[in-house]
Amino acid sequence: MNKAKLLKIVVILIYLFSPIDILPEAILGPMGLVDDAAAIGLLIKILLSK
Repeated sequence: MNKAKLLKIVVILIYLFSPIDILPEAILGPMGLVDDAAAIGLLIKILLSK
């Protein structure tokens, strides 16, 4: 695993566990989960790439 890939993984995990969101659930309700779902999708894509 190279440094760039590891850095991307760390940044995504920090975003997912951070209380700060681009689309907050408190304001948008279920639509606020869209950014989290996109981050999880990107994380899966990175983890599965070679």
